[in-house]
Amino acid sequence: LDLVAKAFLPPSGAAVLPTPTYAMYRVVTEQRGARAIEVPRLGQADGWGLDLPAVLAAARAAQVVWLCSPNNPTGLPEPPGTVDTLLMDLAADAEANGRPAPIVVLDEAYAEFVGASLLGLRRDYPRLVVVRTASKAYALAGLRVGFAVARPDTIEAIAPYRPPGSVSTVSVAIVTAALEDDTVLEANLARVERERDRLAAGLRAAGWDVGPSVTNFLLAGFGSRDRAIDVAQGLLRRGLVPRTFGEGHPLADHLRVTVRDTDENDRLIAAAVELALPAPVAAS
Repeated sequence: LDLVAKAFLPPSGAAVLPTPTYAMYRVVTEQRGARAIEVPRLGQADGWGLDLPAVLAAARAAQVVWLCSPNNPTGLPEPPGTVDTLLMDLAADAEANGRPAPIVVLDEAYAEFVGASLLGLRRDYPRLVVVRTASKAYALAGLRVGFAVARPDTIEAIAPYRPPGSVSTVSVAIVTAALEDDTVLEANLARVERERDRLAAGLRAAGWDVGPSVTNFLLAGFGSRDRAIDVAQGLLRRGLVPRTFGEGHPLADHLRVTVRDTDENDRLIAAAVELALPAPVAAS
């Protein structure tokens, strides 16, 4: 993500962020001195999908469009055909107005969880960069290995910004072995799916409003930011660290939690149950 921003975002430029989405898109955009153009997503009732006309309109003033499917932190993929349609519209609009089409970054960090990728769209939209990682479905986040897939000329524009030694030989060796062994991915996907359903059911039983997810995390709503903060603080006191969202964020009244192993998920469920119980009354 950082390399794409360095290659394609000038200090006076702009990037489109359909929100809510992964926070690092704003970070790398603003690090370049560029402007982040937020475009609200359609909302929870519509699966947090892209507002295609609004993204298209905002992209006329941008050099980069950041997309994420399945989206973090909402946990859902774009409906079939949505990204395809957006790319066709971006290309047609740019051609009609005599300007270059924007670089579109499609973050597929969670693609393995849905068993599908839109890598092939780079053939029709030359300025598409698809980003993948070993951190999620392969559970190798500590190795910090990610990669981009794009047309050769696009990769050539990115390559000069890659620092020497950006990925260790140890990380490369381990991730390569995992990519070549299908059983690693299959086992982790099965574990996440099994534990995700069990964790969601346990949290719902404790009163959490847990939304659907195809990823290795769950997004839960609490009706108000104050209640979300109270629950977050209660979890922190128990050594559990949820993802919170700041005041003014569209998910300020939500928490995001990661699907972990059985014991850790049981700890979270138990904590949620405790936090749902009335506080004990002090003896007089």
